[in-house]
Amino acid sequence: MDIALLPRPLKIVWHFSRLLFHSLILIILSFATVHAETYQVVRVLDGDTITILMDGQKQSILLIGIDTPEKSRKTNEPGQPYNQKATKFRVGMVLNQDVSIESYPKFDNYFINVQYIQ
Repeated sequence: MDIALLPRPLKIVWHFSRLLFHSLILIILSFATVHAETYQVVRVLDGDTITILMDGQKQSILLIGIDTPEKSRKTNEPGQPYNQKATKFRVGMVLNQDVSIESYPKFDNYFINVQYIQ
């Protein structure tokens, strides 16, 4: 639709309706904020999985947006290359630290809670 061809009163209505639409979208998005809570990291399983203490119970959290080499699920097997370096790096970042967890109710194939942390 070419707005230049519309008469002036319709142009004003067109622009006002766009402004109203975008304002409504911003209002809706402001109500859709994610609630974040803070928990202590008590264990680092590997480079992209941590364990937090939530309501007195340990909860494994898979970090969204982070993909690191996996450790082996079997004992005496090394796992993927560089998995130990990735785990040590994550330990240095979050172990015994408080992290903010954003609510995001999703579980992966191993029934590990998938979350964003800060």
